[in-house]
Amino acid sequence: MTKKTLPRKNPNNPQIKSYAMAVKKGLESYHVIPLGSCHWAVKKAGSNNRLTKVLPTQKQAISHGKKIAKSNKTELFIHKADGRIKSRESYL
Repeated sequence: MTKKTLPRKNPNNPQIKSYAMAVKKGLESYHVIPLGSCHWAVKKAGSNNRLTKVLPTQKQAISHGKKIAKSNKTELFIHKADGRIKSRESYL
């Protein structure tokens, strides 16, 4: 079995910089991530396998993630179906 090399992340990407700064400051954040081919999940950053909620559509997951992020005064990262960050919303 051969090892697959993943492409390097662009450190100048503003969304990656924002996430790195939030981690440095100790701020929690939430992510809307793809789960398999037909579900989406809201997940707190740093929690290994624990998902906050699993929903059937990305739209529903974003709506739920926004509620959580607003109530916790934190950031919400929305991922594409391939796992890359699509957008970020801040409720600080």
